[in-house]
Amino acid sequence: MPYRAIARENARFPFEVRQVLYRRKGSSYAHRVLYTIKENSPQGAAVFVIHLRHGSRDDMGATEARIIVQQSDLRSEIDDVEETV
Repeated sequence: MPYRAIARENARFPFEVRQVLYRRKGSSYAHRVLYTIKENSPQGAAVFVIHLRHGSRDDMGATEARIIVQQSDLRSEIDDVEETV
């Protein structure tokens, strides 16, 4: 089972951000999948993938996190799920 935990970038987002490490079998490098879970969705838990990062890259900075939230409009999608509950 892959390791899932709160991402180091969590404090830079207005919602909880988790990570899972993904490594292809036989590969020497890993990727970090940053995602958030909205559990109060009408259809059950909803998972929103925020970003994929190579494991050797530095942590995401505040500016990059803000740009990702603005460009993906993830904040409004999460708010929409909250409103339907």
